Amino acid sequence: MKQMNRMVDRMGALKCGQKGVALITAMLVVALATVAAIAMTSRQQLDIRRTGNTLHADQASLYALGGELWAKDILRKDLKSDKNDNELIDTLDENWAKTLPPTPIEGGQISGNIEDLQARFNLNNLYKEPSGDQDLEENKPIIDADLEYFKRLLRILELEEQLAQAIADWIDPDTNARFPDGSEDIEYLNMQIPYRTGNTRMASPSELRLIKGVTREVYKKLVPFVSTLPEYTPINVNTASAEIIAALPDETDITLANNLIEERDDSPFIDKNTFITSLSLNEENSKEDKLEGLKKLISISSHYFLLNGNVEIGTNQLRLSSMIERTDDGKAYVLTRSSGAYY
Repeated sequence: MKQMNRMVDRMGALKCGQKGVALITAMLVVALATVAAIAMTSRQQLDIRRTGNTLHADQASLYALGGELWAKDILRKDLKSDKNDNELIDTLDENWAKTLPPTPIEGGQISGNIEDLQARFNLNNLYKEPSGDQDLEENKPIIDADLEYFKRLLRILELEEQLAQAIADWIDPDTNARFPDGSEDIEYLNMQIPYRTGNTRMASPSELRLIKGVTREVYKKLVPFVSTLPEYTPINVNTASAEIIAALPDETDITLANNLIEERDDSPFIDKNTFITSLSLNEENSKEDKLEGLKKLISISSHYFLLNGNVEIGTNQLRLSSMIERTDDGKAYVLTRSSGAYY
C-alpha cells in the first residue's frame, strides 16, 4: 500500500513538472513571437520612413531642377527686354535679381535667388592663354592688369597680396614659380601630403583651400568676392560690391565705392565711360593707357549667373547651386550644378 502511494506521489510530481515545462515553453514561444513582431514592425516603419525620405529627396531634386528652368527663363526674358529697350545692361533692380521668397509647394516650400557671378573677380582671369598668332608677351599687359587688380582687392580685404602670385601659379600651365611669392610643384610636393598644382583653370573657388597660404580664415574672407568662370570675364560695375569696385583704380577707397553704388541705384551706368567719369580719376590714372587697362577690367552687363535654390519637402532639405551662362543670342545653359554652396 505504501509503495502504491509513493508511485502515485511520483506520478503526480512528474505531471506537475511536465506542466511547468509546458508553461515555460509556452511563455518562451510567446516572448519570441513578441520579439519577432516588434522587430518586423520596427523594420517596416524604418522601410516606410526610408521610402518616404527617398521620395521626398526625388521630389526636392525635381523642384530644384524646375528652379533652374525658372532662372533660365527669367534671364532670357531680361535679355530680350534689354534688347527691345536698346539698353544692354544688367542691374540689381531687374527681375532676375529679386529673391524668390519661401513659396509653398506640395509637401513643403521652395525659395532661391540669382547672383551675378561677374559681380565678383574671376580668378581664372589671372592667366589668359595665347590665341592665334599671339604669344605670351602680347597677352602680358592683360595678365598684369588683372594680377594688379587682384592684389589691390586682397589689400582692401586686409589679406596678404602675395597670395595673388601663388594663385596665378596654380592656374598657369608652366612649372616656373613667379618671383618672389609664387608657388609651383616643388613647394607642394615637399608638403606632408604631397600634390601638384592644378596648371589649368579652376573649376570651383573651393580649390583655393589647396593653395599655399590660403588658410580657413583667408578662404572665408576671400571667397564671397571671387568666382571661377570658364573664360576671361570683366567685372560688371552695375552689380559689383563696394570692395570689388574700390579695387579697380588704385586711388579709390570703400567710401567712394559706396557713393558710386548709391549713384548707380538711382541711375545705373549705361556704358563704361559713364562709370569711369564717375570715378573722377586723378591726372595720372586718366592717361590713355591707364584708361584702356581699366576698360578691359569692367563691363555693364553679364553672361554668367549663379542660381541658389533651396527646397524643403517633409524633413528633407536640398540646396542646389547652378552656374548658368546666358549667351548674346538669348540662350541660357546650365554649366555646372552641385548640392550645397557654390564655394
